[in-house]
Amino acid sequence: MAVKKEKAKYDIVMLIDDNDIDNFINERMIQGCNFSDTTYINTSTRSAIEFLKNLSVNKALRKDHLPAIIFLDINMPILDGFQFIE
Repeated sequence: MAVKKEKAKYDIVMLIDDNDIDNFINERMIQGCNFSDTTYINTSTRSAIEFLKNLSVNKALRKDHLPAIIFLDINMPILDGFQFIE
């Protein structure tokens, strides 16, 4: 008999961190506690902004692919977390 997996609390979350090890650990924790079905990972704030802009342009994808929660590293090169929030 197969064990039925419970639905995750959130459909999609996004991790924005320039450290690949932190992204790996955080993604595993999110999966392990069934916090999210899908995790988007960006290693720079610029790539995350471009990703979100592309979703906003494509109306067919927008609603189903927007992250419910974004985990953001504040101390990032080039464009820090506070600048991303602005």
